[in-house]
Amino acid sequence: MSTSNPQSPWVRVDDGVLAPPSDAARLAFLHGAQPGWEIAADPRVSALPLGERLLQEIDRDPAGVSIDLVLGPTGQGKSTLLLQLAARLAARPDLDVLWLSGPWPTDLEGVAAPLPNDRRTVLVVDQIDEHVSALHQALRELRRRPGPRSGLHVVG
Repeated sequence: MSTSNPQSPWVRVDDGVLAPPSDAARLAFLHGAQPGWEIAADPRVSALPLGERLLQEIDRDPAGVSIDLVLGPTGQGKSTLLLQLAARLAARPDLDVLWLSGPWPTDLEGVAAPLPNDRRTVLVVDQIDEHVSALHQALRELRRRPGPRSGLHVVG
């Protein structure tokens, strides 16, 4: 995993995270274990259908700011979907993909610091329902900041 700041809760989804799956990880997943990055990136694992719609939403307004929420009961595949989506998006050279791996940052700099100004960025937040209020406030503040910013898309 790579992050520019070791204390940041954001993980840059890249080749360091997306290792090919081991046979043991594949077998554990087939027996009901929660998937990890290696399973999410495996092209042999069927992509969940909602992922295609989310990909279209991200491309709909490349320069804008958007939030797409994935909601549903526990155990329905939301985390798996987000892992798969992050893995697919990370393969695109036009995007930076960041995964929230810890608690939501307590200040705006904790949200804004990892965001490049010159590239489209997708923030993937599992359990986003726990962070909606803080996320909304952070995005409102980021919009007010002067200077250029490429598209910012939040999925969770």
